Amino acid sequence: MHPTFDPDSTSLDRSQRAHRCLVRSRSHVLNVLVAVGLSIAVSGWLLRARAQAWQPRPASSLSEVLYGALGVLTAASYVARRVLQARVSRDHQGSNSRFYWSHVGPAAAASLAVPLGLAYGWLVSPRLDAIAPFWAVPFVIGFLCLPRQSELATFETTSPDEGLTSS
Repeated sequence: MHPTFDPDSTSLDRSQRAHRCLVRSRSHVLNVLVAVGLSIAVSGWLLRARAQAWQPRPASSLSEVLYGALGVLTAASYVARRVLQARVSRDHQGSNSRFYWSHVGPAAAASLAVPLGLAYGWLVSPRLDAIAPFWAVPFVIGFLCLPRQSELATFETTSPDEGLTSS
């Protein structure tokens, strides 16, 4: 059995395929950012009621653990993006898929900071200044993960038979 291809993707030249991959990657990273925004809105709504009934507690080690997890998540997402991008520029086989995942994967991983922020707000302190780093990190990493037009140069030497996966 022969694999089926999108009829348009087989007739596209390299620059057109690269452009389609760039647009697809950018669109999905923006979808992750929208999901992060909605998650933050829901978290804020849940923590609003909690903040009214909240009584200050002594500082706990849970605060340090959650902030440490935020730091590890931030570093892992950033390093993963850099490593995956290096693989895209070094190995050109399957580079459309690698290009896509080098942008979408780290953005999605950074979005895990929002549930960490909800946990921090629920268990430690629902104050905005305490939760803000958990909400800022996914946006910063997400905007760093947005593919740029200048990154199309990585596709100049891709193999001619490489097609895009379904959009």
